[in-house]
Amino acid sequence: MSITGLPLILLAAFGSLAAAVATVLVWNRFGRLRYVLRASGVLLAEVLLLLSFGLAVNRSEQFYPSWDALLTTKVDFKSTNDKTYRSTPGALDETLTARAGAHAGDAQTFPWESADWRGWGLAAAPTVITPPGYLQHPALAYSVVVVLGSWSPAEEESATRRATATGVSAVVVFATTTAATTAAELATALPGQLDRDLRVTTHRWALVAASADTALAEGTAGKAALRFPSVAIDRPATLPAGVTAAAVVVGNDPLYSALTWAIGRTPPPLASPRLTPRRCGCNPTAKR
Repeated sequence: MSITGLPLILLAAFGSLAAAVATVLVWNRFGRLRYVLRASGVLLAEVLLLLSFGLAVNRSEQFYPSWDALLTTKVDFKSTNDKTYRSTPGALDETLTARAGAHAGDAQTFPWESADWRGWGLAAAPTVITPPGYLQHPALAYSVVVVLGSWSPAEEESATRRATATGVSAVVVFATTTAATTAAELATALPGQLDRDLRVTTHRWALVAASADTALAEGTAGKAALRFPSVAIDRPATLPAGVTAAAVVVGNDPLYSALTWAIGRTPPPLASPRLTPRRCGCNPTAKR
């Protein structure tokens, strides 16, 4: 029975009601034993009622999306279909670190529910894969590759893992587009929210697009050429000046080929601007 499932919530609620009814029935029965039964019944009813509310809140907020997340500290990031990460500005790194536990050095894969992702016209929340070591280097900011198209979770993780096996690294965002997805959202809203949630750079990202999303990739690069100077597509397209297009190698694994090229076009991790001291109008070398 799922920890976020409605059956468990209903079971706890009915259990609370049953405990309350049973307490009323034995209130004046069984002699001196009734005092113990009264206290036990009231306590059990309250615990089950609180459990019902707790399960309902957890179902809504996804604090513990599975029993594994609740009972263990080891999280298998290779299977994340039931792990949703609702982000608040600047808090996602902390959440990932807490859930990764001893696996902080591994690549982290998770559905990314940013504050406004539903307004981007996507079919589902984007899937984000951070490179190995991302959580172990909090002083670094990473480049990003945004992938437009529809692949299975296994294909996404396999292609990303193989593309970063040589040591090159970037945060990879998989976005399944729809007819409602616009270039404006991909060029501004998605990058803006990602910059608030993760340690990423602000320029020299890369785009990867399947055939159906070629026009959308063109429009996105046109609106943000400084952010997306590199675009990997699988057919010729007209791209803005300053944007480099590369034909995806046709083969058994075109996604891997495109990711390898795109990640290679991005710069290595840089010192995070978030750690740069704010200007205070003071002289840092002055003697106190």
